[in-house]
Amino acid sequence: MDLSSKKELEIYATKIRMGIIEGTYNAKAGHPGGSLSSADLFAYLYDKEMKYRADGNQVEQDRITAKLTKLYDLKYTMLEQQAKGE
Repeated sequence: MDLSSKKELEIYATKIRMGIIEGTYNAKAGHPGGSLSSADLFAYLYDKEMKYRADGNQVEQDRITAKLTKLYDLKYTMLEQQAKGE
């Protein structure tokens, strides 16, 4: 991975973390620790490895199968970022 790709991923992961913090603050509840620590991993997977479409078209789309009940804020922040095209 070149330096510019690494920097783009860092920025993407930072935007995800900001969304998690904002969502937790606005909800006045939540446990953001797991989501915050997973932001780098999911930013890499969604941006570099997975075939993923934010528009919901599931043809030839990769999926992550995991119990994400404690990472719901990460999931929704990722979906929001994808919908924005970031």
